[in-house]
Amino acid sequence: MSTPTDKTIRMLMMLLENPFGYSMEDIMGRLEIGRSTFYKYLDTIKRHGVNVEKEGSFYKITNVRLARTVRNIQTNFDLHLKALQLLSAKNKSKKNN
Repeated sequence: MSTPTDKTIRMLMMLLENPFGYSMEDIMGRLEIGRSTFYKYLDTIKRHGVNVEKEGSFYKITNVRLARTVRNIQTNFDLHLKALQLLSAKNKSKKNN
């Protein structure tokens, strides 16, 4: 079961992942929340210093530096995880031979 904190963080991560943003309906559907909860989570994110703006019908993060930094961290983490998986598989194959 997801808590409100979990869903707020998931909303933030969604907005960070997509530089073009998401519509309110997309976010509400993915998080299974209503309109008032959407605005409550959005307000929480903004109160913590993240600039989220509505452009047309899409909400997106406008702290470009923050968004890029988080995407870079995520990419580096994904690469590190993949390298660990490859090394682990290589070590297993050596032990089997």
